[in-house]
Amino acid sequence: MKPKFISISESIIEKIKSGELQPGDKIPSENELIKNFKVSNTTARKSLLEIESKGWAQRIKGKGTFVLNRTEDHHILRTLGSIDSTRRGFDESLRAEGFTPKNIVLEKTVLQHGISSEISGKHFIIEGPVLMIHQLPYKKQRLGLPWDNDH
Repeated sequence: MKPKFISISESIIEKIKSGELQPGDKIPSENELIKNFKVSNTTARKSLLEIESKGWAQRIKGKGTFVLNRTEDHHILRTLGSIDSTRRGFDESLRAEGFTPKNIVLEKTVLQHGISSEISGKHFIIEGPVLMIHQLPYKKQRLGLPWDNDH
């Protein structure tokens, strides 16, 4: 019979492999593992260390343990387009339809240790530090009223 910390780490790695846990997602903390699996803090700590040592996650002191690596190891060597060029198509098409495009920045985070992600079925790794931005694009319909001049 395998040690409990191995069983726990294998179950979490399975969640990563299946896509239930994605790159950048936080893995359950020591306290959550203690509560969910009814184990000691030593067992919980060993489980997290096992996941990290196998290259599936990275511990960030004071923040937690986050999913990093995936099964294939492809590296992005250059930037694939810019934020402006990506946004330009969205903005221009909305303006053509009479809408005013807006973007709200929901979160800006610097990932010191990089991130891995799946793009078109392939896994890529961008080594850190990486600026991760979550934006919410939305459209506002212009009604042509005198007070609707905030674009």
